[in-house]
Amino acid sequence: MATISQIRTGIADRLATIPGLHAHDIVPDSVVAPAAVVYGPEIDFDSTMARGSDDFRFWVILLVSRADARAGQELLDTYLAPSGASSVKAAVDGNLSGVVDFARVKEVREYETRDVNGVPHFAAAILVEVTARP
Repeated sequence: MATISQIRTGIADRLATIPGLHAHDIVPDSVVAPAAVVYGPEIDFDSTMARGSDDFRFWVILLVSRADARAGQELLDTYLAPSGASSVKAAVDGNLSGVVDFARVKEVREYETRDVNGVPHFAAAILVEVTARP
């Protein structure tokens, strides 16, 4: 099984394939928007019998500039689309380039304004579910 760090890096690596998006597998001291920061995990061990697999939940926080309200929200919306070159779901769904058995973007929450180091951003929290064999 991949380590937690390898899974988190696998998610960030897939996010980095989105043009112009700065992807982080750890919480950075500062961010340059647009950015995606991978947090987690929450873990359910033994999701299948006899140590068949474990389930992980990671949160990806998307941050975009709020300098122009319309442009910022429209950019965030492109990342949240179910498909397309800027879609987080399209980039992450799969096996994270062979790191895990299965990964999928399950849901979006907290579409909001969020301050990061005193700078307001538009933000959304994206839940990524991962299944991996031990």
